[in-house]
Amino acid sequence: MLREIDFSVFKGLVPLYLYNDIDYLSITANVIGARAVFYVYGKNNEELVAFSLFKRGNKIVLPSFQIFYSGIWLKYSLEHKNGRDNLYNAINCLKERYSQIKLMLPVEFFDVRPFIWNNFSITLRYTYLKDTSLYLSYKKDVKSNYKNSKKQKFAFSKVYFENFNWNGHSNHLLEMGYTNRNVQVYKKWFYNLDLKNKLLCFQVTDISEIVVGSGVLLLDSNKKTAYFILRNIPKGRRQKEINAFVYIEVLKWLNANGYDHLDYMGANMRNIADFKERFLPALTPYYIVEFKSKRLFSLHGLKKLLRTFLIKYFKY
Repeated sequence: MLREIDFSVFKGLVPLYLYNDIDYLSITANVIGARAVFYVYGKNNEELVAFSLFKRGNKIVLPSFQIFYSGIWLKYSLEHKNGRDNLYNAINCLKERYSQIKLMLPVEFFDVRPFIWNNFSITLRYTYLKDTSLYLSYKKDVKSNYKNSKKQKFAFSKVYFENFNWNGHSNHLLEMGYTNRNVQVYKKWFYNLDLKNKLLCFQVTDISEIVVGSGVLLLDSNKKTAYFILRNIPKGRRQKEINAFVYIEVLKWLNANGYDHLDYMGANMRNIADFKERFLPALTPYYIVEFKSKRLFSLHGLKKLLRTFLIKYFKY
């Protein structure tokens, strides 16, 4: 049986990783016009599966401006039949409540058969993960560029978002095809997350104290993992050196502050993937799973047929 629960109950069941954290969920829900909801599936008085999700109307949605892992907890591993059966049954119950469901599964979800058996579409994606203790393990050209960057006396510093060079990032996002609305959503999201100590905002300055690079990472102190969300390094003759400096100094900062892993958040675009591969991370798969009810397709088909009829006979 699947039931909706309050966060006060939910937090007693699951590890409070970032994608299950009430501050992260509330802030994100607010900026995307959704509601954070919590479900638990159980039987025989035993809680077996739990979800933290974003609900909008009759749909479970992902943030469109920045896709991030969905909160799913399993009491029993997917390596065992009962774990797979529990997840299958929980998903099946979720389908009865919603016409559309879209989830981004955490990288630990190596077995997506319960979703396949529930008629979800499955999209394979990749990210890069790196152990922060390996902050000096890179390809030869990166090491060379980092060595040169040290000669130029670049400085790495953590800053509060309110003092952050956001204009450079907003222009970069617009150039990448983001809408003005999504750029503003990003800004509001970052500002509020930083107030809750969920971000690392950093800047790199040169010897003249001019900002030559900056970026934003999501921080998950419970999972000891950081997520590289944005980076902006203007093109120029020092770009290679600054890139090397940024990625190595980020790993050094994370390692010094108790974070074990960096998720580079993306390895799917060829040019970006080739660039990140130079820093010797581990290529790691994850999945986006999506369900759309047949009834939804039927309604869509009916509306399309009606529109065709109106155009043909009434010039509507």
